[in-house]
Amino acid sequence: MLTSPIDNILVEKAKRQMHLRNGDSIVKTYRISLGKVLVFKAVP
Repeated sequence: MLTSPIDNILVEKAKRQMHLRNGDSIVKTYRISLGKVLVFKAVP
């Protein structure tokens, strides 16, 4: 359980991480999933 208030959520998609922050300090870090990668092809 978190004891510090959270005032900001930072998501780093390339690293697949979500950080809960209080000011400039990171309170908790979670690994996240972003789902399937979709590739769109141009239709001629």
